[in-house]
Amino acid sequence: MPHEYPAIAQDDNDALSYYGPYPVNQQHKLESLLDKALKEFESSAQLIAASFIQDNATRKEYLRQISEIPKMVREEISAGHVGVEEGVRFAQLMRNQIMKETRAATSATGLAVAERHKKEGLSKRFLLERYSCVQNVDGFTKLQQAEQKAYVNEIVAGKRPSVYDRLNDEQRAKVFYGIIDASGRDSVEMTTKVRRWAVRGKVFVLMTSVLAIYSVATAEDKISEVNRQGAIIGGSLLGGLLADAAVASLCGPGAPVCAFALVLLGSMAGSMAAEQANDLYQEELQEFMKWQIR
Repeated sequence: MPHEYPAIAQDDNDALSYYGPYPVNQQHKLESLLDKALKEFESSAQLIAASFIQDNATRKEYLRQISEIPKMVREEISAGHVGVEEGVRFAQLMRNQIMKETRAATSATGLAVAERHKKEGLSKRFLLERYSCVQNVDGFTKLQQAEQKAYVNEIVAGKRPSVYDRLNDEQRAKVFYGIIDASGRDSVEMTTKVRRWAVRGKVFVLMTSVLAIYSVATAEDKISEVNRQGAIIGGSLLGGLLADAAVASLCGPGAPVCAFALVLLGSMAGSMAAEQANDLYQEELQEFMKWQIR
């Protein structure tokens, strides 16, 4: 009866213990640190890439829709269907509704970043005071965006006197049109971020494709390796989607680090489970083929 001992895998200066049992005097294929790292990268990169690319497409549609708001509102005002102040209310409602629908189609990680940037649509009071400050307070436009927001929030909270209340009718009309025109402009910061993510997503797709092709090309059993790669990618996507659905309840709004970590763990867990299921299926299939049933 052969003796059995735990197997040791040597990798540079670090030793990895693989607890068998492994029969002695036989060769056993042990997974290296690099193989493990590549497998983990491949399992998560596909989901990240899909999310980043989809979020960029969603953002483009958002920009297309909000760009139509000022034109639509100005036409309604010119036709006499609504007044300027009603046009402001309509533009605000349209912008907030489009934002809400866009966020519903955004990935959990993208949504967390967007909520941290702006949790919800801006109120009418905030907009009135902000654009009153932009047009009538010296030095306001030279402030940083965070400083401008804090300044206006102090007005809304009653800590500073209202700028809008001191304006005459002509100045208020300019504020109204300023808000209407701004309803069609996007946040340059967020749009730039989403575009960069999309570029990185395409890089991830390319890298994982190269890894999958290399794994198939160097495998002894290419058909089994194709099935394994499909299981890794499919399991990763499924696990990530399930984790994506749980982000809101587990992480809460505006928590991008928590959202990213949860989706990443879900993706890796899904790929590992799918790979193990595929390996079990392949073993059972090979055993069944040996039965030679006629």
